Amino acid sequence: LVVYDQRNILYAEPIIKIFEEKFTASGGNIVNKISFVNQRDLVTKAQKIDKNSVDGVLLIASALDASMFCQQMKKNNFQIPTFLPMWAMTNDFIQAGGRSVEGAYLVSKVDLNSKEEKYQHFYEKYYDKYKEKPTFASVLSYNALLVVMEGIKLANSVNGEKVKIAILNKGVFPGLQGEQIIDKY
Repeated sequence: LVVYDQRNILYAEPIIKIFEEKFTASGGNIVNKISFVNQRDLVTKAQKIDKNSVDGVLLIASALDASMFCQQMKKNNFQIPTFLPMWAMTNDFIQAGGRSVEGAYLVSKVDLNSKEEKYQHFYEKYYDKYKEKPTFASVLSYNALLVVMEGIKLANSVNGEKVKIAILNKGVFPGLQGEQIIDKY
């Protein structure tokens, strides 16, 4: 089963497409795709899911919506593997979901337990300042800032078009956990 937030279709659509290609190629079958537009809609649709036809859920939602979905599933004694992309991978997911989110699988390109020296330095500074662990969003935001700063330096300007050209010309930038590649897309 695929459940996704219709309000963020530009994020959800490519994930669904790639998941569907890979999952069906390996013999899997997507029984349904359910979109929702708010938490009330999500709860209503979650209550109607046929427990007998679903072996797992790909849930593409914010942390709060995802935790609400997991709570609803637990309330209905519907315990199946739930897989989420990094959009839900924030502290809010655990804080709002409590025990109902235990066992969920979150997939991310950011390793929050990385031993990379740059990341460890960032982790320490971040924790000292905010008194909480960094999230994927803080790591990706910091990486984006590094790219923009390097673009400004290379362009010797803060003009958006000049910075963009400088970034595209360089293409590869160091990040906290490896290279970031920026192309024309």
